[in-house]
Amino acid sequence: HRDLHSFPTRRSSDLFSAGLDVGIEQGATKAGERVQSAMAAPDVLDVVDRSAGGLQEALDALAESAARLCSADCAALDRKTGEELRQIASFGFSPEFKEWRRNKAIALDQGAIVGRAFIARKPVQILDVVTDLEFTELEAQRRGGFRTVLAVPLMRDGEPTGVLLMTRGEPKLFSEAQIELATTLANIAAMMIESIHPLRALLDDARDARAQPSSPL
Repeated sequence: HRDLHSFPTRRSSDLFSAGLDVGIEQGATKAGERVQSAMAAPDVLDVVDRSAGGLQEALDALAESAARLCSADCAALDRKTGEELRQIASFGFSPEFKEWRRNKAIALDQGAIVGRAFIARKPVQILDVVTDLEFTELEAQRRGGFRTVLAVPLMRDGEPTGVLLMTRGEPKLFSEAQIELATTLANIAAMMIESIHPLRALLDDARDARAQPSSPL
């Protein structure tokens, strides 16, 4: 195995840009909100670095961070397997729901919010799945108890590889800033799934960036 630091590194700002460019209009969010989103990403990387239990623990930690930072009740990560999406990590759902989702694949179609985001290759949210005529995953809604859902595709080299899902128990849309941050986290998750080691090579660079004096806006 190559040493961690032998991997080519990228500036942390490059990582943030990769996340913020996917499916979000660049001028949609105020400058202060964009800075707040960018500052949150190194903290998530720190969580990943502290996850000694391997990739699974790191993915679970990222799901928890996504829910906390975006004010969601629950969050989950799905990965494309064949022509389906299977859940690989989650936070906030009941043990019964987690077990059910682990054994249930979601088709890549418009009936599920994760399918819609995967096909559209951009973030998709529904204010209230109970009133959405295209939403057909009624059993998931009944078991999970969610109303508002946000799904963001995990993008690598221009192709979706999975989906980050966040839910709320009451109808309340996610803000543009929260969608932007979720997009950054989804791209971090995509890199983690592809290979945890190159991602960890970004940690030192991210910490160095935070240690530098902030430039005035």
